[in-house]
Amino acid sequence: MDFVHLDAGSEWAAWVTPYVYLAEGNVAEARASAKSMGKAPSYHRELMEACTAAQKPPDLAKIVRENEASVMMEPDAEAWYHVGALMAACGQSEPALRLLKAAVQQNYCAYGALLDDPLLKDLRKETAFNEVLTASSNCQTVLKEGRQ
Repeated sequence: MDFVHLDAGSEWAAWVTPYVYLAEGNVAEARASAKSMGKAPSYHRELMEACTAAQKPPDLAKIVRENEASVMMEPDAEAWYHVGALMAACGQSEPALRLLKAAVQQNYCAYGALLDDPLLKDLRKETAFNEVLTASSNCQTVLKEGRQ
């Protein structure tokens, strides 16, 4: 949060703050700060609000489907990772795995993040997660070899 505070008041800070709180396990603060997120589709505010709601909304499956489809239209695979991590924290394992796998396939080789991201703690129990982790490790190896 120290880093986020350096950019206080920015759209980026408003977007990342609920993620930080959610990663810390502070769902109430994540829920409250989600209200300050930008409303542009690229912020996926509706998904953050649904995932941090005291009770999951009845249309959660629709929100997840729409956000999965919309994030895949974004050109940056890092966004796919972030939304995948949010979906994992929200208990949406299958779309989370699809997004994380797609991010790795686009050379977002976030091996360390996959190991350490608190939003992925439950997803790491899934057998399919190991495939994403292995692909990420292989991705890093290929990129490192290409630099030498």
